[in-house]
Parts: sequence; C-alpha cells; structure tokens
Amino acid sequence: QSRHAWRKLAAARQWNKEVLPALIQPYMAYERIVQSGSVILSSGNGTDHFLCRCIKRLLQITCVYLDRIEDISLEVCACNIAATQLVKRGLFPCTPVHPTLAVNIDMLEFAAGLFVHLSPNEHAWASNLSGFLRKHGYLLHTSDSLQHRFANSLAHYQVLVRLAHAEMSQSIEAVQTALLVSSPEVPLVDLIPLILERLPPLHDKIPIFQCDYLNAQSNIGHSPVQKPGEPFERPSAPDLIVCIDSNFQQKRNTDHDHREGHDGMEGASDPPIFSANMIFLSREFLQEWEAKVKTIRSAKGPNVGKKRPRPSTSLADEGDRCEDGLHVPNSALQQCGDSFITADENRIKASRTCFSDTGLMGLLCHHDHVLFLANMWTAGEKQFYALALIDALMKEIPCHWQVGLLYDIACQLHRVLIKWKYLDVWLPRLRFATSVFHAYRHQWVCQLWYHPRKAQIWGLSDGEGCEQLWACLRKLIPVLRVTGYHRRLFILDLQIEQRDSEETLSLCKQLRDRINKTQARLGLAKAEFDALGYSQEYLRGQFEQQRAYQSRPIQKQSKNKGVIIVNRIIQLTNEVETLKDQKGDLVKELERIYEDDEDSAMTQSLRFDMISALEAKDAAITRLETQIKSKTTKLNLGDPTNAAKLKEMKKDDWFSIQLNMRALKDRIISKIQERKFEVANLDRAVRTQAMEHAKKAIKRCSPTVDKLVTQFNWLQEKLISRKKPTPHAVVPPPIDPKGLHRLDIDADIWLDFDIDEDTLAKSGGWVPPWLGNENVHKGICFMQEMVNCQEEIARCQQELASMQTWYCEEYIAYQYTL
Repeated sequence: QSRHAWRKLAAARQWNKEVLPALIQPYMAYERIVQSGSVILSSGNGTDHFLCRCIKRLLQITCVYLDRIEDISLEVCACNIAATQLVKRGLFPCTPVHPTLAVNIDMLEFAAGLFVHLSPNEHAWASNLSGFLRKHGYLLHTSDSLQHRFANSLAHYQVLVRLAHAEMSQSIEAVQTALLVSSPEVPLVDLIPLILERLPPLHDKIPIFQCDYLNAQSNIGHSPVQKPGEPFERPSAPDLIVCIDSNFQQKRNTDHDHREGHDGMEGASDPPIFSANMIFLSREFLQEWEAKVKTIRSAKGPNVGKKRPRPSTSLADEGDRCEDGLHVPNSALQQCGDSFITADENRIKASRTCFSDTGLMGLLCHHDHVLFLANMWTAGEKQFYALALIDALMKEIPCHWQVGLLYDIACQLHRVLIKWKYLDVWLPRLRFATSVFHAYRHQWVCQLWYHPRKAQIWGLSDGEGCEQLWACLRKLIPVLRVTGYHRRLFILDLQIEQRDSEETLSLCKQLRDRINKTQARLGLAKAEFDALGYSQEYLRGQFEQQRAYQSRPIQKQSKNKGVIIVNRIIQLTNEVETLKDQKGDLVKELERIYEDDEDSAMTQSLRFDMISALEAKDAAITRLETQIKSKTTKLNLGDPTNAAKLKEMKKDDWFSIQLNMRALKDRIISKIQERKFEVANLDRAVRTQAMEHAKKAIKRCSPTVDKLVTQFNWLQEKLISRKKPTPHAVVPPPIDPKGLHRLDIDADIWLDFDIDEDTLAKSGGWVPPWLGNENVHKGICFMQEMVNCQEEIARCQQELASMQTWYCEEYIAYQYTL
C-alpha cells in the first residue's frame, strides 16, 4: 500500500476506535439542547477549561456555516480533545485529531438528508458552498480544498448519528427487558438504572451486522390469530413472508493501482466504516457459505460440477419422476431451469475483470422493507448468496416460526435444498413460491404448485418488493461505480434506511388501504362465485384432481411408445424452428443497437444481455437437434412398423393440425414471455436510448402475437370440421386475444387440454369437470381469489393489532429511558 493509503487507514482507526465512541454522549446532549430550544454555545465563546495536568495545545480552527466563516481558537489536551469541544458548539471536525476546519452540524444534517433523496455529490455541494461564501466576502485561506474536508466531515458525521441511534436502541431494549422481569419486590424504578449501568460500551460491539428493523418487523409481522366465531378457517399460513431477488446493475469498478511500476495491479481498498446495525451480511459470513456449498458438493462424489453423462438411449430408460418432497416432475423442473438465466449460476452476468463488486441480492419482508442484503462479487448469481440470506434470517426469528419465501426460481431453490441438504435444520419451516411477476416463465405444472395465487397461504403477497427497491436505488448506479468498497455499502445502507423509515411512518395507512381494496376484491369474487352455485369443497377437490393429473410424471413404459417418440420428434422439430425465428429477431435487434453507436453503460448492458441470449438460443438449438437425432435413432426407422407410423402420422390431417396448434401455442407463449421481459427492462432503463429500444421491441411484438392467435383460432375451426380419429379426442378451445399480454395465471393460454386417451378410455370418454366444464374452471379461479383475499385481510388485521402493541411498548420504554 502507498503512504497515502496507510495515512487514511490510520485516520480511520482513530475515528472508529477513539473519537466517534467518545462523541456519542456529547452529540446526544447537543441534540437534547437543540430540541429543547435552548441557546447553543457559539463558536466564539472560548475553550472549555479542564483542571488537568496534560500538555495543552492551542488550535486555530476555521468554522464553516451556511452563511459565514469564523475562526476560533481551542485549547486541547488528551482529556479534552478538539472533537468533543466542537460538537458541544454544534460543529463537527474534518479530522479525528488536530482539525483545521469544522463544519456546522445543521448544515451536515441538511446535506445528509438531501443526499439520501438525491444521488450523493459532495463535490457539487462544496463547490457551490465555496462560491456562495465567496460572494459574501468569506474566503478559505488553507492549502487543501473544502471539498475533501467537507466530504470527510459528512461521512463520519453520518456514522456518529448511526452510533447515537444504536446507543438509544440498546438502552430501550434494556428497559424492555426490565419491564418483563420487574416485580413488586424489585420495583421498575430501581431496576432500570442497574440495567443501564451494566450495558457494555457500544464500540465493543461494532460492527453490528444485524438489521435493527428486523426486531420491529418480527413484532409487526406476526401470524394472524384466528378470532373466535370467524367463519374463515386459515390453513398453516407462514408467520413471516419474505422475498429474495438479485440485481446486477449495482456494480463497482475494479480499483487499480496507479503508482509507477504497479500497472495492472489491483489497488488498496478504502478504509472500513464501522457502523452499527448494517443490513449487509459480512463478507466473512458469505465466504463461509461459499466454502460450505463447495464442501457439501465435493463430498457427494468426484463428478459433482462436471458435465453430466449422456443419458441412456434405450426406450426403457425413458421416464420421469417426482423427487421426494416435491410435487413437480423433473421434466418440468428442468424446463423451468432452462428458461431462467438466474437458475444457471455459472452464467456470466458481470465481468470480474472490470468489476470488483458485481451486484446485490436482497431479502425483504412482505411490507417491502429490507431485512438483509448481500454484496455479490462473483460473475454469476451463485446459490450460496440466497442460502446465506435465509440462514441469517432463520437465526434471528423465533424457532417455531414458519417462513414463506418468494423467489424467481423458487422451484429450483426448493429442489436444490432437498437434493444437497444445505438447510436441513430450517427446511421443514420453509414454504416456497415464485414471485408473481416472474411466474409466467415457469411451466404450467410448476405454476400449479408454486404460484402464490394457486395456494391458500400467501394472501395477495406478490414478491415484487425487490423490484421497487432496485428502482429506488437506480439513481446511485453512476456514483457507486467509482466509490470505494466500504463507502459504497454505507451509502446504500443509508439510502435504504431512509426509505424504510419513511414507509414505516405510513405503514398503518398502507395496511388500512390494503384491507379496503382487498375487501372490494373479495366482494366481487364472492358475487361471481355465488352465481355459479358450486361449493368450495367441490371446487377444491376439482383443483386437486387437476394438480394430480397435470403434474403426474411421464410414464416410463407405454404400449404406444413408438407413437409417443414420433410425436416427440415432430414437437422438437417445431421447437427448433421457433428458436431459429427467435434467434433471427435477436440478431436484427442487436444490429439496430450497434447502428445507434451509443456507448452508454445501459447500452453496453443491453448488448451483453442480448449476446448472452443469442448464445443461449444457439445452445438450445444444438441441444434439441441432438435430442431429435437421438430419438430418431431410438425409433429404429429401419423397422417397417415404425417407419409406417411416422409416415402415417405425418399424413394424418387431424394429427398434423393438432401438432401445428401446439407449436403455435408454444410460440405465442414464448412471444408474450419475451414481451414481458422487455417490459421489465423498460421499467429498469435509465437511458433514453435504452427505453426507445424496449418500446420498439414491444411494438414489433404485438402484431406478431395477434397474427399467431388468428392462425391458431383458424386451425381450431379447421380441426372441428375434421373427423375425430378416436371417440375420445379433445379439441382445444380458441384463444381469446383480449388481455393476452398480461399473462394472467388464470388465462386459458396456460391450460393444457391434451389428455391421455388411455385415461379417457378407462373413464368411458368422460372428460373431468376441471377440464371440460368452463363454469368449474371459472369457479376454481373465483374460489382461489376469495381464499387469497380472506387470508390477506386476516393477516393485515392482525398486523395492525400487533403494530399497536409494539408502538405502545416502544413508547413506554422510550419514556423510561429518557
């Protein structure tokens, strides 16, 4: 490290270990004086005289106010340091020892409040302040600029405010403990001073990697309690609902060593900031989980992490199954994993050569308040980040609480936890669901089990709080790209703390508004449900039958295996053609981006994402073509029977139309999914050019989808006019283009109307009501809407009651603490 880096590190140690802990009580005393309206000791009233034998030193300090500059003299010693005297006068020093400049605390408070609503820019503030004071005849007669010293004062003042709040929180928690253990024999008035005196010094516990809001959230987020006489019976709902998501836009450039002879080497990190109640998990804790994941995987065998062996080519090995603890077959889970880049932890999302920190992963409660954050440094979204966040949460909540987890790839995470047994202790207390916004990329079978609107325990929680968080932090992307490691985490922490504190003040109003809106939705759903005339028990049974049938594994043995393979070959061929069309669209879009020749950070990110998507399409095409070749080999077309089957099925008009309709339906879903993904990029776009690209892509997509829907419905009418090959053949219903782009979970586009003819033959041609009766299908949707609304209302009402209790406890403890 350079000499400058060593000096910064030494100053940081003095701030964190000596000066800031000593300033907590003077700062709190200053705040009490300000709030009481008393007169503050001005900067020109001289020095506080201490009767000590220390060696005295006289300091000349320039005091910067918003409207003036004053010079004062302070007599300092080891017992009466300059920082303490300055804080008593409403000033804050720029250095821990022997400062030459101090800044008014009111101005620092105003700047700190401004910078949590805007992108922090100390340089602009200091330059504007210098020009403003210069116009009023005040000049700084120092060698170094105001910018550096103002930024230094502001940063450490923000840390001091955090420490003072942590000191107050520690005292309040101690008083709450005293309220629990007090008795007539030990009065509360005598007990509180004893407990407060025995509190350990706060600086002995810094840094504290625990979110202070988590304790408050634990009290607010209680599981709703069933009230006597209430007709609604709640199932085993989770006590706490959280969501997890990652963001790869919040990167930080790699620090380079610019000293002569050190080209290409990574530079020294900025000094650490020891702040209390940081919401970020420590780097050491994340690295422990990274090592734990590697150890568990390596213990499973030498082939872990290597390329999977080729599957057997025999017909007997064709099959599918549901793993223990899962309801979704492996085939559907594999397709879900292939459709999500997030599920591939080896996919490069940010260059490690350009960025030291590649992104963030957050864990939020269902009120959209941040509980924990993980700073990511790997090129991809590794699983150990999510595991560390879950582990940190489970260690902080009561041991009997059930936790509902909403995640983009919840099905993949659930499968991984069962397979590798990462969180064996916590797994029985976890419930999994996909976030609503990303559920459309999952297979229909997966949505039947993991979509929060298809279960009775989630209410109206959607898991999209992380998206709102990333939108709130979007303004920090340019600034934090060039900020130091510790300073970046601290700025993010301050921004999130301000956001959560503002939302906490309006949380009661939000809950009341949510109850009113949910009651309105419940009334509409109940009216539609009552008009159909079905009971909840009957419709619940139909939905369970639908789940059981549509999530059954593919049978391993079948007397019509040859027909199935021929069917699959034709399906795969259609999928390859669809992927090639999508690849062509991506190539055209990428060419348009390069023609614009804009070198912004957002455009570079779009190029990187589209190149990654092209590589994924190529890999998928290669994989499907390999499957076609393999299945063609399995079919043994040299056998006259199989060759005749293939020839006959290709010429069969009914079969050909049905396969074309299936391929069209897959293309429609794929196009709408891509449009939904583009809308997500549009919401996150920060550059006008990037927004224009997304808008153009959406406009180009709509006519294509409408054309495909028209073609599908035309084939459906054509299929009706054809003679059925068997008495049990089912004609799929037409697609309604109205509201198709919303990808609603209850839209007909998701329903798979293909049913096994063997099953129909066994039932005498009887089609189950959940498939063939439109009123039953609507009734299931209205029933689920009613149950979700009832669950949401019960949860919100209990949270309001819990919040009132918590506020009363906090107020009583606060009064005793003061």
